[in-house]
Amino acid sequence: MSWSFNSNFTGVTPMGVSTEPPAEGAYAVVISRTEAMDSKNQPGLVNIKVRAVMSDSGYEVSDIFPMANGADERKDRIFLAKWKGLLQSIGYDASQLDTNVEISEAWLLGREAYVYFVPRRSGEKGSFDETMFIAAERFEAVKLGKWKPRASAAQAAPAMDAGPTIPTYTGAPVPAPVQAAAPAPAFRPSAPVPTPPAPPKAGGALGRILG
Repeated sequence: MSWSFNSNFTGVTPMGVSTEPPAEGAYAVVISRTEAMDSKNQPGLVNIKVRAVMSDSGYEVSDIFPMANGADERKDRIFLAKWKGLLQSIGYDASQLDTNVEISEAWLLGREAYVYFVPRRSGEKGSFDETMFIAAERFEAVKLGKWKPRASAAQAAPAMDAGPTIPTYTGAPVPAPVQAAAPAPAFRPSAPVPTPPAPPKAGGALGRILG
């Protein structure tokens, strides 16, 4: 007997994939998708929602990264600091980022990164998961019990607009992330990208969460 059906699997969690949040701690994740959306509270501001799946459990986490639009220099620098934390979590280093770059979805999809995760408080109205992208060396430090974010870190950054325009250029190749120094877990890219001249090893930088 032949059969077929028409459906849409957007937002459907596969059987066997965890839907319960894990305990607070550091986790390896793979960035699965991104979504651009207009800010509900700040006209002209575009937010990029980055979603990632925990490598060991399949639980999905996410964080919001605002795009600068030239409205406020101070806030723009906060946005860039948040983006830089995400990119260094993936494995890009200062030599690849401290220059004119055009960041796109291709820099993120399928990349392994690291997060510090705080689960929502069960039964508490308005509680939600909190996700902070961290560099590989921070991930290792958490695992060794040598580092933990301050309790206020997840709410440290206030709601904000955007700042001055990010310098960009057209047609630039996506640089290959630099593998983090040992003893961090090995970086595992999922798709080939053009490779620039070999830069120095990645340094540590802590991303911020807007809450």
